[in-house]
Amino acid sequence: MESQPHDLGEVAFDEWLFPSIVKNNSQYRKRFHIDNYADFKKSFIHGDKTILPVYEYLDDSKYSQKKANLENFRNSLHNDTGINETVKTLYLDKITEKQLLLDLVRYACLAQADTAEGRLASIEFKRVTEQVFGVPEINIFNHLCQVITREIELVDEDIQHSEAFKVLHAIVANKVSFGVSPYTNALTINNNEQTDYVTEADVVIDFFKQRMQKIGLSDWNVHLTEKPIGSFRVVGSKKTVFVPKSSVLQSRKLHRRLTPAVMEGLFNHEILTHVVRAVNGSHSRLKLLSHGLAGYLKGEEGIATYREQLHSPHTDYSGGVMYFALGLAYGLDRGGIMRNFSEVYSLLCDYFFLKYSHQEKGFKSKAFSTCCRIFVFSGDVSKQLVFTRDIVYRAGNIEIHSLVKSEPLALDYFDVGKYDPCNQFHLKALKELGLLPV
Repeated sequence: MESQPHDLGEVAFDEWLFPSIVKNNSQYRKRFHIDNYADFKKSFIHGDKTILPVYEYLDDSKYSQKKANLENFRNSLHNDTGINETVKTLYLDKITEKQLLLDLVRYACLAQADTAEGRLASIEFKRVTEQVFGVPEINIFNHLCQVITREIELVDEDIQHSEAFKVLHAIVANKVSFGVSPYTNALTINNNEQTDYVTEADVVIDFFKQRMQKIGLSDWNVHLTEKPIGSFRVVGSKKTVFVPKSSVLQSRKLHRRLTPAVMEGLFNHEILTHVVRAVNGSHSRLKLLSHGLAGYLKGEEGIATYREQLHSPHTDYSGGVMYFALGLAYGLDRGGIMRNFSEVYSLLCDYFFLKYSHQEKGFKSKAFSTCCRIFVFSGDVSKQLVFTRDIVYRAGNIEIHSLVKSEPLALDYFDVGKYDPCNQFHLKALKELGLLPV
């Protein structure tokens, strides 16, 4: 691991500020988690829809205190004339982002009520998620529709006569996109065709642990997650990498199946990006880089997915499924008329049915789990909140591919910490602080 430690005689610019920013988190992953997922899934897919999702932790009892703590921290920064102005601005931006995420969870909770206040909260939820994470863009969506059109037009002729094909083809065909370059395979490691699949979580955990030991991450842990839609995930505050259980690994299909090459790609994604950038940030003269500058996530996931693509063949930018789902939710194919959970689920069932051409019996499960990532339910099933976070994977991947093509030397500085190398303010600030070359 190439760390970026600062001179032991130098104190970090934010040595005394950093402890105050790592607190007061929204914990939106935990709070948007559906606790009765299995029962809700069974009820929904079977069509009775009598069981609604339960969000056990949606109500953050410490919301007001967290908001006040962050506001007090903001005021103390404004009044402290001894703080580097660039550092101060980076911290003020981070405080704003954290306050917005606290509000996002709060509005999701208030929107559960079928009242005027609940309806207003749903509008505010939309405003905040768009402010923090952005919205799906029509050009990226249309480019993705072009990719999907080519995919589904390769299915067998009998499937092309299915209702699923007719419905989906009408949505994705004849889209025009500007500003998104054709995907170029980033594969740099020559992997032979591998038919051995890794299906046991213990094998993945052992692989990660051994590789982490070799690069000096002995104080990090690798644990199993029992969540039914568990994915590979890094939790920096706990210095822990979570690996899906064996049944989830075994359910992966086609290009998502774990071969040694795919596992290597995941190691590059989770460890050599998410973990290493956090560790290097903690050793730098700006400790905030271990937590993430405001708006860093698109760059973070763009780098992680780019590096994953270096080890196994891909034919398209990352994050297509989630971006397509969010584009459908935002009605980008029909002039911005938004869709609810049920409508997006139905279209994704058609998509996965065509994508796997009868090879995948669980297309309904895949459609359902995808919808659960981008929707937070309110009081009734017809009014859901669209959570736009997952656009960062595809948008970020596209931007990083473009950056590497135009400025190959940028690769040398990706691991300074958690910042977005395509964000001009981040670049300017880090150069002013001497953390990136001018």
